[in-house]
Amino acid sequence: MTIAMHKLAFILITFRQPMRTLLLMALAAAASFAFVANVVEYIAMSGSAERISGYYRSIGYLSATGDGGAGSGSVGGGAAGSGSASANVYAGAEIVASSRYVDFEDRRRGVDAVLQGMKNADTRGMRGMDGYSTVLESQLRHTDAFFYGTLSEKETGALTIIVAPSVQDTYITDKQPYIKLVFRIDSVLEGYPELAAVGQNVVVYYFLSESELDEYNKTGESATEDADRFPATQIDDMEIGSRYFVRGAYYRLFGYNEVFSGEISLSVPVQGSAKDALIMRPLNELVAHEDGTRSLNAVPVWFVPVAPKEVVDGTYPGLGDMGDTLFQLAYNQSAVQLRTTEDISLMPYMQDAAMQMKLIAGRGIDREDNKNANPVAVVSKFFADTRGIGIGDKLTIGISDQQIITGIYLQLAEAYFSDITLTSAPKAILDHEIELEVIGIYIFVKVDLPQSDGFGDSYPFNKLYVPDSVLPGGYEARPAAYLPDGFGYPEDGSEYLPAVWYSFVLRDARDEDAFLRENEERLAALGYAVRFLPTNAAAFWESAAPILRGAAFNAVVFSAALVAVLALVAFLFLRQRRKDYAIARALGSAAKPTSRQLLSAVSLVGLPAVAIGSVAAWFFALGRANAALEPLGEVAGLDNIAQLPLLPLWWLPVLAAAAFAVLLGLSAIGAAAMSRKRMQDML
Repeated sequence: MTIAMHKLAFILITFRQPMRTLLLMALAAAASFAFVANVVEYIAMSGSAERISGYYRSIGYLSATGDGGAGSGSVGGGAAGSGSASANVYAGAEIVASSRYVDFEDRRRGVDAVLQGMKNADTRGMRGMDGYSTVLESQLRHTDAFFYGTLSEKETGALTIIVAPSVQDTYITDKQPYIKLVFRIDSVLEGYPELAAVGQNVVVYYFLSESELDEYNKTGESATEDADRFPATQIDDMEIGSRYFVRGAYYRLFGYNEVFSGEISLSVPVQGSAKDALIMRPLNELVAHEDGTRSLNAVPVWFVPVAPKEVVDGTYPGLGDMGDTLFQLAYNQSAVQLRTTEDISLMPYMQDAAMQMKLIAGRGIDREDNKNANPVAVVSKFFADTRGIGIGDKLTIGISDQQIITGIYLQLAEAYFSDITLTSAPKAILDHEIELEVIGIYIFVKVDLPQSDGFGDSYPFNKLYVPDSVLPGGYEARPAAYLPDGFGYPEDGSEYLPAVWYSFVLRDARDEDAFLRENEERLAALGYAVRFLPTNAAAFWESAAPILRGAAFNAVVFSAALVAVLALVAFLFLRQRRKDYAIARALGSAAKPTSRQLLSAVSLVGLPAVAIGSVAAWFFALGRANAALEPLGEVAGLDNIAQLPLLPLWWLPVLAAAAFAVLLGLSAIGAAAMSRKRMQDML
């Protein structure tokens, strides 16, 4: 019993002096609070500053200067326009790849792919209306429709329309006679549902051929009315109430109101719309030749009379090539442009500085998708809305190994960015087939729908983005024969990486100058200029630096204060227990056991004090860190800085343990010093 009381003696004596004990506990709690609060604030703020700085990713791209054989012009990384978007930057990319400052590269690839069992959204067609008569008859258009329908109306007229015979600043105003036909469609052989659908009353305009137009103009002076001027045409035998097999094409006009008296829509075609009208074209407009070329048919078949439920096939006179035309049309109306990326959020087009694209639903493709070769896709809102596609839906696409680079797509109104365009030869059986899950939807920032002002093609909206690891290798993309020599494709067949498909990301936005010092001259020697999209990284770090310096200073000062205050606590506690320690030694207790009992009493006093001070400091510091980081979040454009994870919870017990260890360590040093003193001096 005597031994047990002896072991608890220091603890019992300590709590018999409550005021002194509470004072020591308060000092220990205050020191721990100040230490933990300032250290937590510094760690939280520095870590969050680094995370916020991650929003300022330094994204670079290469443009060809023409000084080293790489091409000419300014690419803008494809983010801001044209120039040498097709210039080959492969050699420059190899230099960039070797830099220690580069986090990763995005060497994008592209192919012409074909949707399986689904139409694309190019319902307006890639080109505008370039003319009427025979000039148009040589074009194979995406917006053709082959259908069966009963003729319900037929009338003649003449309109003043605006024609753009070429890409010029001057437009020609001309008087164009027409025959207006209205069909009630009962069957569609091929075509977009927005242009021709079963049950729809579709308006089809027949414009006079060149010879018919000449005859029309000859009778102009003698005719009393426009109807009297009409010569015999190739569709005079069409009768109201009869059923016909015909072909029409939708032409997006070049941007003027009151064309066709409002009967042709200048907006996006809508299924069943009475405003959408088609231009009549011969069923056998083009003749296919053995060498793969096509030419105008000298004997056009404009329509075929058919009985109810009767169908027309290639055995009909003059329609032997119709099957090939229909297959090509179906292929074109299902074709999409597939582009790859390592991380869609870090493409130049997706940055605020570029003002081109923005993700509005779902998530983007990231590096994890590439690592795991996840078969996912991000599509345009217009395509998704047109075809009723949502997040989680599946798309099946086919890809041909024979790809043809057809040129550069450049949107005149700068609503979209320039890009390399491709096509592929139609195949009944494609070389690859991939099933993709839609995970995200994007828009073009300047325009989320094709505009009706004459500069709104629907073609760019048929672009799908997928992880680079998903696109099969082994395909070959060759330039079309008509492309100019300066296009950028290497004549020797070596690696080709167009400037518009290349960008890279630095590990830290603060390394831009260091990267340029390392690589700018080497790139310039090859004819490349390196550009970085503008960021607010410099302004951010300018704002963050004084805040972080202040937090670091406070952490150091209060760490030193912790040691000083806990040294005082240990000193006062040991001084109060000095006589008790001497008595215990005089009664025969050894130095080590007595020191351990003394430290047990210190622990009983210090542990709850440190714990209370540390927990209170944790919540106080996180709140203060959020307030201090608020201006940094405003610089970064973050709506709610409080949503950022500031510090893992495991930091709390670590810092509390550190404070307690300081107290216990200082007390142990003091106890060891006491054990070496003479008992007479301590009594």
